[in-house]
Amino acid sequence: MIILFIKRLSVILAFFLMFIGCAISPELRDSIDPYEEQNRKIHEFNEKVIENFIEPVTGAYVEATPPFIRDRVTNFFENIDDVRSGINNILQNNIIKSINDFGRFIFNTTFGIFGLFDVATPMGFDKNNEDFGQTLGKWGVESGPYIVLPFLGPTNLRDALSRGVDSVISPLAVAEDHPTYSGLLTGLNILNQTTVLLDLDDFVSGDKYIFYRDAFLQRRKYEISDGEINFDDLDDEFEDF
Repeated sequence: MIILFIKRLSVILAFFLMFIGCAISPELRDSIDPYEEQNRKIHEFNEKVIENFIEPVTGAYVEATPPFIRDRVTNFFENIDDVRSGINNILQNNIIKSINDFGRFIFNTTFGIFGLFDVATPMGFDKNNEDFGQTLGKWGVESGPYIVLPFLGPTNLRDALSRGVDSVISPLAVAEDHPTYSGLLTGLNILNQTTVLLDLDDFVSGDKYIFYRDAFLQRRKYEISDGEINFDDLDDEFEDF
């Protein structure tokens, strides 16, 4: 949905989960989303920002940039994210996965020309997406209430506080000493991500706020459990969130 919220194609999985009947019960929603009234107001604000500012800029970016170039931009930032994923896999005691992540980064940065081309995947280095919020979740830290942040979109208290850690361990943190470069890279990353996110509006049905909330909660549960979800007991599993 919103800027910087859903990371790459994993969000599509969350939407598919919605369509195959993984609904969250009303009682569970009340316990997960105690600030729904405030969250809806921020959600509406974010939607207006998207409609009036993000969509026009993104549309112009898509018109002016060939798909080949956008793919290179996506690969560049995906490559940077492999460092964050590798560090978090170490913190999760997933040493093999961390070696895989750093291997991806090394091969794509060198042979892939600073990550513009993904040469690691054909070599057998699978893509992982780990962040500090997932690390805390795997060590038993509860998510806290669901919240919607202005401009940043859906998250929870644990993940919101974890954003700072992920930003520090990202190679992009080096660019913060050069505000101009940092701003350009951040803006380009946001712009490129929204080209994917805005296309997903075609999948939305019913109450948009509830749709995105449930999609977010299910996606995070899926990521923290590494995909090990019992769909018959999905509602019960959210009690651990």
